[in-house]
Amino acid sequence: MKVDKKQQKATLFYHRHGREVYTYSLRCLGRHEQAEEATQEVFLRLYRAFERDGYCEEGKERAWVMSISRNIVRDMIRLRQKKPVTVSIKAAEEVTDENRDSGFDETVQKALDELSENERFVVVMRHYLNMPFDEIARALDAPGGTVRSWMSRALDKLAARLKKELER
Repeated sequence: MKVDKKQQKATLFYHRHGREVYTYSLRCLGRHEQAEEATQEVFLRLYRAFERDGYCEEGKERAWVMSISRNIVRDMIRLRQKKPVTVSIKAAEEVTDENRDSGFDETVQKALDELSENERFVVVMRHYLNMPFDEIARALDAPGGTVRSWMSRALDKLAARLKKELER
């Protein structure tokens, strides 16, 4: 079976950015299934962009991928807010060792969930993906000062929330 250049490029992008996209999606959405769905959608959209010969500027690949990720995650959050989520008791009890071992901290996730979308996106990109502020600004299509302001407010909110949790 012959693999075309667009498929090779999509595969290369997946190997370079797949883990980051999944981590970003997981931290923003808080659910493994939704993070997997978001990751699949990101790379499907990238593949379609390659079919149209769409691509970002050289050296801005990561920001382009994370911008697509942000849009998909934002859409999923909006859809989730419109549609109530139901979980069976059995499903809620099925917490695997893999989830515990991954360092997924429920308290931190709850605190992240309380942030605004932009604040959450900035925290995840900066602290979980180690993206520099200029790259985050490109991914979010926002001025650098605004990104730093979102980060400052987010860190203040997280500190207050986590302090409150520790006092319990």
